[in-house]
Amino acid sequence: MRWKSWYLEHLRCYEVCRNHSAKLLVVQPEELNDYFPLSAYMIPVYKMLLRVILSKDDIRKIHTDSEPETLDSFHSFLKCKLGLHDDFVVQFQDPDFGNEFCNLTSLSELPKEKATLKVILKQTPESPRTDSTLDTASLSSPSSSSLEDTPTCGRPWPDPFVIPKFSYDVELKLKRGPKQKLKKAKKAEVSFLPDIPEGKTQNVLEEERAAIVAEMKKKKVDWKKVTDMMASTFSLRRKEIVEQQPLVAEVKAKWPALFTDKQIEAEFARLTSTDLWDTFVSGLDQYLERFLQMYKAKSHCIQTLSSLLSLLDDNSVQKKRAVILRGLPHFLREDPSKLLKTAETTESEEQMAKGVNIGILLIQEEEDVLDFSVVLEEQIVLNGIRDFPHAVAMLVGLLFALNIDYPKELRYTFEVIQKVLLNIGGEQCSARVHGLRNRLLCKTL
Repeated sequence: MRWKSWYLEHLRCYEVCRNHSAKLLVVQPEELNDYFPLSAYMIPVYKMLLRVILSKDDIRKIHTDSEPETLDSFHSFLKCKLGLHDDFVVQFQDPDFGNEFCNLTSLSELPKEKATLKVILKQTPESPRTDSTLDTASLSSPSSSSLEDTPTCGRPWPDPFVIPKFSYDVELKLKRGPKQKLKKAKKAEVSFLPDIPEGKTQNVLEEERAAIVAEMKKKKVDWKKVTDMMASTFSLRRKEIVEQQPLVAEVKAKWPALFTDKQIEAEFARLTSTDLWDTFVSGLDQYLERFLQMYKAKSHCIQTLSSLLSLLDDNSVQKKRAVILRGLPHFLREDPSKLLKTAETTESEEQMAKGVNIGILLIQEEEDVLDFSVVLEEQIVLNGIRDFPHAVAMLVGLLFALNIDYPKELRYTFEVIQKVLLNIGGEQCSARVHGLRNRLLCKTL
């Protein structure tokens, strides 16, 4: 009779079975030589690599070295590997349907080496618990109640989890809520959170604040009185703004004088010991021609810079300043729409400011530019500004005064304004702004 045989390494013996095409030769191991060669043999090894999708943000890679015998054992393997507690459904990519996911009903449906699976947790409805059931549970003995008996944790969130819409003010407060209230300067302020002046109390300062509000309601405001009281109440105002992080509308209601150009400059000086407008325009003029040279060099690949440069039909310094500031986001590859928005006089203030968290409005009537406004948290907080450079200066001043972070979409634009043009905190710059400042100081491009 014809047989075949091979050597089983892990058992240290030979296995013999019927074979219709070979002769059986039984030899001792020491007799194996060139005349009785031992044919090559393989020990079959089962390996399978699995890509398991639990959710959009949770995709895991696992492998198995042993072939599961049943679908239930495969489920048990996945439950153990993935650390799951609830029941679930396994889906696989079915080639018959263009690799769309279908429920796995048999292990034969899985590919041999690699497979992408999706695990969907079954929703188990919670049974309502009345007061009586709670009382009964609390009185039951330790042996009759355990975590396994009442699995209240580990249940998945609904997918998708629908987040309700809130009003704009509530959304802002929710965004600020998770942030840690750091009591330290973020923009290199020299007087970030001052102490209450000697001889003053918080109650006295609060009375002065109320007096400022009353004075601002008068037809003829005593600006000297307002200026003195604003300086006196600086510590109270900073404490509220830094520690409470109120909405801009709330600050404006309590400190209306802070939203005037003179008091914005005065507050900026108190915070930084720097004259806002004079320093800003001086830094702008210092690099004016150099900026224009760099803009011209880039205008062939940034079309908007070319369009802005075409507005310079004369040697007006004011126009050059505006072009430099409007072109800065383009040059730094940031989103210019987050800085400047055009609005028509036919629109209401609410329509104009809608969607603008931090920015400037250009108010125009047909083709004529009338003025500019500063917008914070979808509200116009300062209007009637005569030109764009003044609007930018007032916006920066308010961001300092209200302790508001620069918008992420314009982080480099505002960093250049603060650290290069205003020269505040310039010793620590990002790599992009540091490189720009070096180019501004070079004599050639």
